[in-house]
This record gives sequence, structure tokens and C-alpha cells, in this order.
Amino acid sequence: MKFAELITAKRRGGKVLFLLLALLAVSLGASSEARAQAIDCVGDAGGIVDGFVNYPVPPSNINIDGPCTIRNYPASNPLTSNISWFGSLPPGTLLIFDNVFHTGNMACNLQSQGNFIWFVNSASTTVQNNCINLLIPVEKIDKTNPPGP
Repeated sequence: MKFAELITAKRRGGKVLFLLLALLAVSLGASSEARAQAIDCVGDAGGIVDGFVNYPVPPSNINIDGPCTIRNYPASNPLTSNISWFGSLPPGTLLIFDNVFHTGNMACNLQSQGNFIWFVNSASTTVQNNCINLLIPVEKIDKTNPPGP
């Protein structure tokens, strides 16, 4: 093989390799299973993270930055997100799980701030010991009889 033929062959091989690498990069970028890195419940989601409406694929992390309701993640589409209480929250901040099966982790180091977690028709497989103090027991819910006979 002559020197000129060798250089031409290397150039063609380099172009093919470049095209293959470019196709690989595009295919990785177009993955169908996009997953949000992290969201702030109030700042990004307006205080509601809804698995049926705005977050069918659970984000990897949810930061509780104010009163927050997480709903509609049944066992068929569990909430796999890690949950963190974010920044300095007003005392009495309430996190509500409504129809949620939570399998992610939760950091709960806020006992002294008077924040609470309420599970409504929901379950969690990973409630940590320091989170149990934040749970609202069912008998503590303010119940009153309606007026009338």
C-alpha cells in the first residue's frame, strides 16, 4: 500500500468513527426515560407534586421548601424520590402524602421546628426513626361533629 492510499484510508476511517460517536451521543441524549434531578416543592411545583398530572416520572429528589402536598403515586408507580427538608422553614410546615406509596429516603432533622408529616391513604417503606416524631397520629386530627341533629 502506498503512503497516499494509507492516509486516505485513515481519513475515511476517522470520518466513520466520528459519525459513530456522534450517533451514540445523540442516542444517549434522546433517552426516553428522562428523570428530573431535583425539584423544590413550592419553588418549582407550586406546593403540589402530582404523579398523575405534572410529574408522572418521580424526580430523583424533592426539597421541601414550604407547605407541600405529594399525591398520586400508587404502588403501580411508586414515589422513589429522596425527600429533604430545605432551608429554614416556618414552624408548622406540613408535608402531606395523599395516595402515595413512597420507597425513597427522607431526611427528618427538624423536630425542634414543629414541622409535620401526614400520610393520607399512603405508605412508606423507609420511615426513619427521626421522622416518626414528625408524623401526625390519626387521633390528633381535628375532628368535629357537623351542626344539626
